[in-house]
Parts: sequence; structure tokens; C-alpha cells
Amino acid sequence: MLSLFIASAFAVDVCVEGSCPGPLAVSASGVTPRANFAVLSAASAGSSVMPGGPCAGTVTGLSSPTVVASGRADPNGDASAFPNVSAGSCGLVQVVDLTTCDVSPVTVAGGDCGGATWGVIPTTYEDFDVADDGFTVAVGYAGGDVTLDCYNPDGTTMVSNLAVGTYGSYPMSAVYVSDVSNHVLVTWRDYDPALETLRYAYLDETCTPIVVDGELLAGAYFEFHEAAMDDAGNAVVAVSDGETWVTWLDDTGDVVHTEVAFDIGASYGTHVALERDGTFGIVGAQIHSGDGIYVRRFEGPGDWVEPAPVRIPVGYHYWYDGFTLGMNDEREWVLLWRSDGDRLEARFFDSASSPVAWVRRTTPDFEGWAGGHCYDSFRTRHQEIPLRGSNFIIGEVYNWIAGTNLSVRHWEYTPSGVLVEQGRTSLSLPEGLTVRMDGEGNAYVRDGDGLYDLGYWP
Repeated sequence: MLSLFIASAFAVDVCVEGSCPGPLAVSASGVTPRANFAVLSAASAGSSVMPGGPCAGTVTGLSSPTVVASGRADPNGDASAFPNVSAGSCGLVQVVDLTTCDVSPVTVAGGDCGGATWGVIPTTYEDFDVADDGFTVAVGYAGGDVTLDCYNPDGTTMVSNLAVGTYGSYPMSAVYVSDVSNHVLVTWRDYDPALETLRYAYLDETCTPIVVDGELLAGAYFEFHEAAMDDAGNAVVAVSDGETWVTWLDDTGDVVHTEVAFDIGASYGTHVALERDGTFGIVGAQIHSGDGIYVRRFEGPGDWVEPAPVRIPVGYHYWYDGFTLGMNDEREWVLLWRSDGDRLEARFFDSASSPVAWVRRTTPDFEGWAGGHCYDSFRTRHQEIPLRGSNFIIGEVYNWIAGTNLSVRHWEYTPSGVLVEQGRTSLSLPEGLTVRMDGEGNAYVRDGDGLYDLGYWP
């Protein structure tokens, strides 16, 4: 198809990659900084007006347009969206600034917008992470090797298909990047009926391996493991199989300390979060389907704040892994869990672990159990709740029986539990809060086909 990028008297300019029908990549500039925007799409030009919302009555250049995406511009006024558009409304695109009601030129889909763009990451990739500067890493597996791809902040490839370890069967791998040092931690299980091990690799900021195929623990069930990194590259890894084990690594990837944090008979959901500029953190675990989540905070390796785990009442959580958590640099923290098939809940705590808010959100009944089931909504590794400054980015999750690419909402909440912003996207995967944030507050998400930069969103 013909590609157009029109610079004109319009305040908002837009470029559209992709072909119809199907997924489009819409890039816009000139939007009011941090303002909401809408993406309109239609099969033909016209002069329809927007029927509702803050810009009701605004004349577009499209015939019977459909709002196919929405979002929020970044602090520079740049915006991006990735709608999947049907044949009946695909071909022409406009972007509307919902603060000024400025409308972009009508733009034909199918262009090359120039510069680096994210390519499709094969579905064998299991996880990704993004540093403050946009440095991005993705982990996968093939033929017995755990492999890593590293991308420069502009989206160009730094390292591709780098083998960092081996596995016996489905490795349940995860990857973590330090926000400032850009050091990389990869974790996975090496399944062997005789002896299962939890393994890791550690790499520097150029994705040069320092530790390859290292062993963290052996002799338990390690699918439900989790890790977190601080700004310097120190890391904490947690896993439960009855006992909850915690391992600390330094900024060269060496194991510093390993111990049992507590034993609640956990099976198996375990999550951990760290403050970015230090070694203070929190680990949490659950039993299979229950009414409480157990947490314990630490000052550093083996230095516990509480003498024993603290049970946090949550009403109910589902199956092997129904929760996750996050912590900011003020040591304020939040628990997020699915309490029913159509409900998501979060509890917010101050730095002294005193509760400050309990938020309940009604969600779609993704799994179709009439609100009565939701299995393991947080089963995939790497579930630490991401931050925008001190605020928490939480969102809707669903499990594997619901399919993929379901429309989900994400919300930005203050540490006191006050809603700041919300957005909706169909770029999603089951069993995970698969959204990452860079240092500018831009959000990165993935689906079964690729990795996407949503800009300043939600």
C-alpha cells in the first residue's frame, strides 16, 4: 500500500506502518504532552464528526470512523498505538489530541516510518525486561539452549540468540535487567526427573556473559520462581516448594547468601520486589488457594525486618499463583491478586507496613466461569509490579484457558491507592502482568507475536 507521512498545518502528525486488515503501528508527534489521544480508522475518506467524548463534534477526515486505539502521549508529545484493525474500517487513519481536539492529517496505512522499530519476537521467547534508558532484553529457548536477545535503546539489535545455559525440558525462563547498570539476570529451571535445578546466567551491560549456566538451588520444584534487581545490579531470587528459599547475588553475579525465609507449606506462588537504590526488599508466598498471603521484608542478605512471615488477609486468592507484589524507593509496597473470576484487588502499605488502602476493581469474566474461577493468573515468572516514579502500574490478568490478546486495562495508582490514569490494550498474554516501564515512564508490553513500546501509557 501507499505510505504517507504528512507534515502540515495540523498540530498532530502521524505515520502508520502495517497493512489492512491486521495489526498497525501508529506513531504520532505534536500531541499535548501527557495528554490522552484516540486513533480513528476508516475504509474511506469523508467528513464525519466524533460522536462523543471530550472532542464530540470535531470534524474528522474519515467516513464513519471507528476508534481503534487510545493512549497517552509521553512528556515530549510523542505517542504510539498498535491496533488490530478489521477490513471494514481499515485503510485510513487519523489521531485526535483529546485535550486540544487537534486532528492529524488523514494518513494511509502501510508506510515505513523510518528509524528503528521493534520486530516480531518469536513466540518461543518467554520474557522480556526494559531498563531506564530503553535497553531491552528478551529470553527464550531452543534445542536445549536458553537464549538471550539484547536490543539497544533505539530498538536495534545488540546481541542475538546468545546461549546462556542449558535445560532438559520446558525451562520456565525469565529475564531481568537493572534499571541503571543494565546488568542482566536470566533464571530458569532445568527439569530432570532425577534432580531438578534452578539455574541462572549473569551478564554485563554489553550482554557479555559473566556467569553462564550457574546453579542456584537443586532438588525441588522450581517452576514458580521470581527475581528482582536493584540499580547497581544486585539481585534477589525467591522460590517456594513448601519452604520459601531466597538467594542474594551481588553486582557481578556471585551468590552472596541463600537461606529459607519461612515455611508456610507454600505451593507455589512466590514473588519478590526490591527498592531500586538499595538492598531493602520484600518476599511473599502463598499456599494453594487461600485467604492470606505471607510476606517478610529484608534490609539485605539474611537481614530480616520481621522475625517471621506476616500473614496479610486478602479474602481469597486462587490456585498455585494468584498474586504478585511491588515496592518503590520509599519502601511503600502493594499486593495485587485475583480474588474472583471477575474481581481484581490490591492492598497498599506504607513504609512501616501499615495498610493505607484496599482497592477492588471489577473485571471481565475472562475465563467464563461466571465469576467462580481463575486458576493461576500470575503463573509466569517476572511479575514484580512496575513503577512510574513512586507510583505502581497494575492491571487486569487472565489465565491460559481464556486465549490470548484479550483486551485488558492497566492502571497507575499512587502509593496511597489513588487512581491516576488508566488505559486499555489488546496486546496481552495469559498468566502475567506483562508490562514493563522505562525511566521516562513509557510502557512496553508484548503479545504472542511481538514486543511493543506504547509510549507514555497508561
